[in-house]
Amino acid sequence: MGKERTLRVGGVNIRVHTKHAADEYAALWKALHRLRLPTTRGVNALMIGSLTSLDETPDSPLVGSFYRFTNINPDDPWFDINEHKEADANDVAEVKIPKKLKPNLKEYPYLFDLKKHKLFFKSGGHDGGISPSLVQRMLQNLSRQPSVYRRFGDVDLTVMTEHSVLERLLKWPEIRQIELVLERPNPTDFDDDQSFYERLKRRNLKKEVTTFVKANEEKTITPDEEMLKMFKIAVNNGKYTQKGKNAEGVIETASSTNYPLEEATTYDPDVTTERNAFIEVARRLAA
Repeated sequence: MGKERTLRVGGVNIRVHTKHAADEYAALWKALHRLRLPTTRGVNALMIGSLTSLDETPDSPLVGSFYRFTNINPDDPWFDINEHKEADANDVAEVKIPKKLKPNLKEYPYLFDLKKHKLFFKSGGHDGGISPSLVQRMLQNLSRQPSVYRRFGDVDLTVMTEHSVLERLLKWPEIRQIELVLERPNPTDFDDDQSFYERLKRRNLKKEVTTFVKANEEKTITPDEEMLKMFKIAVNNGKYTQKGKNAEGVIETASSTNYPLEEATTYDPDVTTERNAFIEVARRLAA
């Protein structure tokens, strides 16, 4: 047995509102892939790399790798390590790097479950990973490109949250305020989402913002079944924010965005590959 390695998996919930079907999500992902457009943050860049079907079954998940690399601006100052100063213009002139070549390439696996419209990716572990916020930003950038927007309209993206975060937050001894940002869900997912979707559609709303404030004479907010259903929708399709005193008695504001999904597992590289270990975790999360 070799030394076990750690793998962490994050996720983004992707929702289109043209047609709620697996083939529509497949068409969306292939359209994003065809753009071959990197998203940059500082000197780091991220883009959708490879793409294939996991198997030959209908509605098979799409799998591949994200490419992360360094996007150097050759016009920025260069540093001479030997001279310990800014590089001489003559030395810089000798640097010849074709624009098509990018250094420090890292490949991180992803899996897009078309039925559940959920994207999973390596967010950490051996050899690093990609933050959920960066993946969300990349997808926002790609989905706003004219060719994609004309075909699919608004694409809603929510970073997936830790499964137990809502339960933990509601255990606070004093909850003073809860704010929900409820974005359009996919109406075929759950019965609760279906009724909420129909309400937004009936009112011509893209999203709904609801705030609950504790009565002055009460100790804490006590959610009922209807509120809990709304909380669940917000965590999966929007944002949940809570203010009050936490378990340590400290006044705090907590948001679902502070608790992105990071499902951890370990694998033995002598027994299985990182890709196979990742796919196993991703498929379990999508189930």
